[in-house]
Amino acid sequence: MLVVCGLSIGLILSAMSSKALLEEGKKRGMALTSGLSFRLGEPLLAMDLLQMKNLIDNVHSQYDDVMYIFLLDASNNILAHTFTGGFPIDLLQVNLDSRNSKPLLLATERGRIYDFKARIVLGDKNLGSVRLGLSRSDLDAQIHRQQAISLITTLGVVSLGIVLALWFSRTVTFRLNRLRKSAEEIVKGNLDVQAGFSLEKNCWEITRCEKKECPAYGDTRRRCWYLPGTLCPDCNGKEYPFKIESCRNCPVFKHNFGDELQDLAEAFDVMAVTVKNHIEELTEREKTIGKQQRLLKTIMDVTPDFITLQDRDLTYTFAGKAFCEYFGFQEKDVIGKTDFDLFPEHQADLTFHEDKQILITGHPLVKEITFERPDGRKWFHVVKVPVYDQDNSIIGLLLTARDITMLKQFQEQLVQSQKMEGLGRLAGGVAHEINTPLGVILGYSQLMLDDVNDAELRENLKIIEKQAKACRKIVSDLLGFSRHSHSVREKVDVNASIREVIALVEHAFFLNRIRIIQALDATIAPLTGDKEQLQQVWLIFYSC
Repeated sequence: MLVVCGLSIGLILSAMSSKALLEEGKKRGMALTSGLSFRLGEPLLAMDLLQMKNLIDNVHSQYDDVMYIFLLDASNNILAHTFTGGFPIDLLQVNLDSRNSKPLLLATERGRIYDFKARIVLGDKNLGSVRLGLSRSDLDAQIHRQQAISLITTLGVVSLGIVLALWFSRTVTFRLNRLRKSAEEIVKGNLDVQAGFSLEKNCWEITRCEKKECPAYGDTRRRCWYLPGTLCPDCNGKEYPFKIESCRNCPVFKHNFGDELQDLAEAFDVMAVTVKNHIEELTEREKTIGKQQRLLKTIMDVTPDFITLQDRDLTYTFAGKAFCEYFGFQEKDVIGKTDFDLFPEHQADLTFHEDKQILITGHPLVKEITFERPDGRKWFHVVKVPVYDQDNSIIGLLLTARDITMLKQFQEQLVQSQKMEGLGRLAGGVAHEINTPLGVILGYSQLMLDDVNDAELRENLKIIEKQAKACRKIVSDLLGFSRHSHSVREKVDVNASIREVIALVEHAFFLNRIRIIQALDATIAPLTGDKEQLQQVWLIFYSC
């Protein structure tokens, strides 16, 4: 490259000098022609042919490269010339344009010649013209000598440059190559490289320091001024580059500090060690974060609650397993989508405005919603809260939803149970009120049976007694059912418990033209529980 550049510069300079010499030759020819035309004005006006001849012969003999000179009058008649073998008439046929002041290059038997022409005027009167032929061969010889000199000079400079470059490559390029190789190793992932050269003496050897707890003690890869927390008196625990000013006066710095390349190599070594330490720290942090992410993902996938995360554009960035399974999606089909891509437009539009309000105001939203599903109505308790970053700016929206359908059903059953409990208390009160008249009716019917002998009348009284006893049993059952007692766990006959409840509700069903058919399994084993609470369960079933 150096040779090519040197030769290119030499050729350019040679071309420039050749062009300059050529232009200089042309200017010289024009000067000779113009001067001669000025001097020939007076002899031409006086028609002194001898003086004209002497003038042109004098110029012709004075300059070796002047090939010819001849003088023409205004009618282009030859008045004087320097030709010895006769005048070449062909010269009168060229360079006829009097307005062209540039020389014309002619090819002759004596070589190439520049033909210069200058008019001889006196005022506005044209007296004639003078023509001068200047040899181009002499100019070419000068140009060739100049080119040879330029080429020799260029080769000398290039040779000197090559010698200097070789010396520079041995003193500088070697360290650059070492630095390049270290960079290549780092690119390959090997951070255990050393671009700088080992020092003749380390800091603890120069200062005769015995503080082995110092970070610089025993570290041959990094210079002490690059290390934080060194125990030098002037460092005061500062870190690089804040400690560099105090280190400049240290004898260790003065002894070990090199040129710019050495400083670059040492800084490169420090960078490699620092990057290695940071990579190890980041690797550990990445492992910890990975474990936490997997743990969090497991928790979110195991929980039955719906969990989703959206950014400020309400695009899903996370969707829990329960959410995806409930709506029949795959997680990859949800990520990157919005509600308009997943749900009906009217539902998505309602959710969009609701979520935008949360993002604008920063106020969380808690509500209960319901869905009509093929397996029945579903209730959800929904919580939407904004997500903040470290700058306390809202960056997204977190949604959690819990299926509370069973809770709602239990609430409805509890309300129904409370209604039945109130109805039982009411029935107990009514039973107390009608129990006394029933006792009177039953008592009088039994007294009349003792006094009446008529068969038909006695039959009627027995019917009254039977129905009164039936009413008394119903009242007794109502009182037993409505009576509040502490829960007692005992053996309970399931079939008997069901029959007692049927006896209570059978008449009400009969009024609605409903007949209860009992098909109980006699092999059912007794249960351990509270008989009254079990009867309340059967009563709720019949009430539904």
